[in-house]
Amino acid sequence: ETELNTLPFFSCLLASILVCILIKINKIERWHGPADTIYAAHQKAGTLDIKMGFNSTLASFFSISGGASVGMYGPLVHFGGTLAAYLRRRPFIPNIPHDIIIGAGVAAAISAGFGSPIAGIIFAHEVVIRHFSMRALAGISIASIIANFSAKKINLVEPILVFDEIAFDMFSAFPSLFLVGLFSAILAFIFMKSLLLTTKFANNSDIKFFIRPLIPGVICGATALFFPEAIGLGSETIVNVITENNGIIFLLSLLILKIILTSLCIGFGLFGGVLSPALLIGVCAGSIIFNLPIINLDNNLNAVLAVSGMAAVCSSVIGGPITAIILILELTNSYEYALSSIIPIA
Repeated sequence: ETELNTLPFFSCLLASILVCILIKINKIERWHGPADTIYAAHQKAGTLDIKMGFNSTLASFFSISGGASVGMYGPLVHFGGTLAAYLRRRPFIPNIPHDIIIGAGVAAAISAGFGSPIAGIIFAHEVVIRHFSMRALAGISIASIIANFSAKKINLVEPILVFDEIAFDMFSAFPSLFLVGLFSAILAFIFMKSLLLTTKFANNSDIKFFIRPLIPGVICGATALFFPEAIGLGSETIVNVITENNGIIFLLSLLILKIILTSLCIGFGLFGGVLSPALLIGVCAGSIIFNLPIINLDNNLNAVLAVSGMAAVCSSVIGGPITAIILILELTNSYEYALSSIIPIA
């Protein structure tokens, strides 16, 4: 007989109460995220709401610490951009173009938070500045490398997905990688639609904004009592799905719950990012394709398909295919896995 662990329930509840208090005290009407960062980088004035940026970062800190089903990539991106915009206004900072300094802040945040300096540089160009800029490359690269070096020196970051690489035959994996790509596209579409629908539903409801976070807080907490893998950042669960052979029922349950819980959290104001949930959804997608009875694959391919699914869903959700390939390369330290992820991403 297993005892119910009630700690996740109370931590989710506490996090949602703290977010409610933050909204009430600061009279917040909406959270700010990566979209605001990208928008600011393309405005002549380049203005980012500094106070709202830091408030949103604090809200995501409460949400992630409490175990909400959200990620930290989005909040990190916005925090990096906000910090850069704040520093740009200081008198001791030279007159750097706003898009470059915001891009540098974003790249530094990703580099330090994920231990992926190259993905940080590519992401800043591909998603934030939205074109390759020679004049921005040096500044963004320096910021990214220094942030990564500093994070490693103070033991802040280590590669999350380093596991024993399994040899596989790329040619025999090709048909299933193609299937992973199709399945990932459908899931990414469903995931993003559900995020928009729950946000629309919450906005059309009569529930005041400062009370809304309690709803996903209670639901995430209740889910954690019976299915703890579905809440939180999910890094351990991702490694488990890649390295172990899980049953298709478990994988489908995890996939469906992750989509529902993340949509509720984002829609009802328990603020955070969508990349970490997208990684978990993608890992499940790849592993489900591996488990299909019509595909008779050797056990070595589970890890490859899971990692490739993770890359495919993540690239669709963040809108950065090249970033996703480099992210896989830096998170797994495997050239083969990065290479195989190109097919489903494309």
